[in-house]
Amino acid sequence: VGVWAYTLLTEARGISPAAAGLVTGSYWATFTVGRIVAGIFAKRLGIHALIQSGLSGALLGAILLWWNPLEAINLAAVALIGFAVAPIFP
Repeated sequence: VGVWAYTLLTEARGISPAAAGLVTGSYWATFTVGRIVAGIFAKRLGIHALIQSGLSGALLGAILLWWNPLEAINLAAVALIGFAVAPIFP
């Protein structure tokens, strides 16, 4: 998502380059925060719960990104995906 979100938003959805850059940046920011949060709560939640919640959050974010009614929803969706996949991908 962090690689192709900018292209999706500018070329397919007609969002300005500045707004698309902000959305893409939100992915990496929430990905970083998600790593920190996952590190703090990993032992308490357990690895299976952490992965399941991450997958559920990523699915919800993907549905929001696909649904796409507003630019703000794009931002929320991409940020949610970044936070949700953080504990999953090394």
